[in-house]
Amino acid sequence: MEVAPDVSSLLEMREPTRVVVIVRRKSTLWQVSSSTPEKVIEQAVSALRMKTDDAKFLVHEKWDRHTIMVFDLFHTSYQPVNGHHCQDLPVVLVFYTHRADKAYVAPQFHRNDTNKQVSEHHNLNGWDRKPPYIADHTFSSIPTYPNPRNLKVKIGGSAKVPSMDT
Repeated sequence: MEVAPDVSSLLEMREPTRVVVIVRRKSTLWQVSSSTPEKVIEQAVSALRMKTDDAKFLVHEKWDRHTIMVFDLFHTSYQPVNGHHCQDLPVVLVFYTHRADKAYVAPQFHRNDTNKQVSEHHNLNGWDRKPPYIADHTFSSIPTYPNPRNLKVKIGGSAKVPSMDT
């Protein structure tokens, strides 16, 4: 795998970092990415010269043409209960394709989008579910989320947000 120098510099700081792994359909890892994404994450962590103990698997999205896995490195303060609050973590993009495998630091717009998407997965999956959150979009299926965190209930004429205690 070709790892950009700025990725190595970023990871050497051992600060909380979000990693997005994208496996394209023509990649040799395509089948593994759908059935056992943890193996792909292990491979990505190894390619980045990190330890799997430092990785926290957060999101697994399956699409018809690619699979996306998101994990955090060095995020020791991570708490799923606060995951719906968008964080501003640096993001590393790892691509597994049929041509070349690459890793590079995401530009700001990808960083913003990735952090927002992770917070939305926490929100959509509610208070009871814990990562990794799985969203299967294959074969035109639409994921359902029966108990999102931001569900508002109208009680006595005003909208109330259910507390975690109820």
